[in-house]
Amino acid sequence: MPADIMERMRVVFRAEALDLLAEFDTALLTLEAEPGNAELVHRVFRAIHTIKGSGATAGFAHLARFSHRLEEAFDLAREGRLAVTSDLVDCALQACDVIRAILDADREEAEVSGEKTAAEALTRLLPRVEALPESRRETAPLPT
Repeated sequence: MPADIMERMRVVFRAEALDLLAEFDTALLTLEAEPGNAELVHRVFRAIHTIKGSGATAGFAHLARFSHRLEEAFDLAREGRLAVTSDLVDCALQACDVIRAILDADREEAEVSGEKTAAEALTRLLPRVEALPESRRETAPLPT
């Protein structure tokens, strides 16, 4: 793909991702007050799923890798296999800040402030790979 087309895709993606992150933030804050609200869990999942997938398409591999754990957490929450707790919401809000920092970084692959802490916190919240059913094991994030 020509570089100018890829750069335009990246610019469009950044703008769309910032809109999605605003939706993500709003849904998370409401979810903190209503942890049993399945529609909010779905909204959060859809936002992070779209950010991850569209980011990968636009060449934001680092963002896609980082977002994977967050997507996995909210997929499990949608299935009722991970409780929506204040810890999960706090981790997701931290991850949202990290995603913004990745989008703003001069070098897309550079580790950003808070990234390692947010990734470790999400890893602690996710069930261990061996605790997942066989069908989920191949997509589960590996503990770091």
